[in-house]
Order: sequence, then C-alpha cells, then structure tokens
Amino acid sequence: MRRVASLYSNIPAGDLVLETDVCGKPVFANTAIRFNLSHSGAVVVAAFSESAVGIDVEARGRCRDFAGIANRFFHPAEAAAIRRSEDEGHFLRIWTGKEAMLKLSGEGISGGLSDARPGDEGVGVYRGKRVRLVGFSFGNLLGAVASFQPVEVKGWFRF
Repeated sequence: MRRVASLYSNIPAGDLVLETDVCGKPVFANTAIRFNLSHSGAVVVAAFSESAVGIDVEARGRCRDFAGIANRFFHPAEAAAIRRSEDEGHFLRIWTGKEAMLKLSGEGISGGLSDARPGDEGVGVYRGKRVRLVGFSFGNLLGAVASFQPVEVKGWFRF
C-alpha cells in the first residue's frame, strides 16, 4: 500500500505517515493521496485517489441466501429486482456498490445499506449526495470503486 501511494505522492514509502480519521478510516497524514482497501478470501484490492475513495470486492459463490440478505438490508426496489433476477452477480454488483459507497463516506457498513443506492450508468446516491461508481471483475470476483468525483481507473497493480 505504501509503495503504490509513494508512486503517486513522490514521498518515499517509509516516510508516509499512516493515521486514522475521526471515523476510524486509515489515511496518510502527510500526502493528499487517499486510499481504501477491501478483501475477499486471499485477494486484497486497494483504490488510490486525490480525493476520498471507497472500494469493495466480493467472490462469487460465498453467499447462499443473497435474496434473503437483499430482503433484509436493501431498499425494497433493489430487493425486488434481486428476487426477479435470481442472479448472484446482480446481487454482488449492488452489494459491492453499496459497500464501496459506505466506505467512501467513512461510516462503513454500519452507515446503513438501504441508504446507499447504486444506480445505473455509474452513478449512485448516498444520503442525497451523488456518488460516482465504477464496477470491475476479475475471474470470480466482482467489485466497485466509489468517489464523489468522476472515477477513472488508470491501472491495476499485482503483487
């Protein structure tokens, strides 16, 4: 994480100071580079940006009762769409969008899944604020990156 942030900030990795903000979200104290992490199994993903950012990733096949989870935690219209589609991928696209938005806000999942509303065309709404979303996939993994600014994926690093 420090090595990638170093590439964008031009600050040596060992000199980057890691702290937490008031919500407990990790931040570098001595650079404007913002980041967020997520993991699913052995896979870890990170997003880096010059503004606040959230990211989530989930693996297919881990959630057996995704319709039940949607009924319990999603907005009723989203839950109905999941029930109609019966598609775990559809569920995971909404879930990762929601979680990325909540991590962007700094509140995390306790912020309220039903308040995070990923929409079509890469735009969502969280408590009245417009959020930009970019979905991604790798093999059996689905994920989303969220930002209040336009989102552009510039590259992927693999370690």
